[in-house]
Amino acid sequence: MIALSQLYIEAAIVENNNVNTGVARRIPVPEVAITGAPTYAFTGTSLVRCMKLCMRYSCSAFNFGRGICELHETFLCADVRALEARPGVSYYDVEVGDFAKVMFC
Repeated sequence: MIALSQLYIEAAIVENNNVNTGVARRIPVPEVAITGAPTYAFTGTSLVRCMKLCMRYSCSAFNFGRGICELHETFLCADVRALEARPGVSYYDVEVGDFAKVMFC
């Protein structure tokens, strides 16, 4: 299952007969990215694929834009990270599981 909008993406992946669902919420500020070196980076990908990669690698957040997906182990509200202006890129916080209760910090 995949739902996509400008503000969030929802996805489900099946691994070892378990279904994991997750949601990535874009912060409501366009063209910003979380600072710091990503744990993993992928090129030539889509937003949907980036979300699924994030779920597979258990990331907490990602930057996505122009086919580049940067996975991060931490998210903006949990660390001393900041946001930086980066044209064409959006920052997403990720929650896997019961994401109905997730709110922005």
